[in-house]
Amino acid sequence: MSEHTGGTWRPSTKSGGAIVSDIVLDEPYLNTGHNETEYYGGHLIAESVRANNRPIIAAAPEMLATLDAVRDHLWARLCDMNITDRADHPVARLYLRVEAAVELARHGRPA
Repeated sequence: MSEHTGGTWRPSTKSGGAIVSDIVLDEPYLNTGHNETEYYGGHLIAESVRANNRPIIAAAPEMLATLDAVRDHLWARLCDMNITDRADHPVARLYLRVEAAVELARHGRPA
């Protein structure tokens, strides 16, 4: 899976069910003959999104960045504690959950 569209994701101010970004990384979609930024109010991330799901989708890039930081911190703690059997410790179990969530977000499947 390629890198996600950058920038801040937000609900569209023009199209009620869309999530948009001000930055686009998907170059094949540029110069397609239509102006999605005018119609949607930004570069389209998702459309037809129910109102109760818009905040979580818009927050996805920030949540992923936070999970990356938490994963790195937990790994450093595990290394500092010299835990050899990671599955037996609560910090290790949390690390494995965070790692699986990051892999799911980045690659569409858990580690």
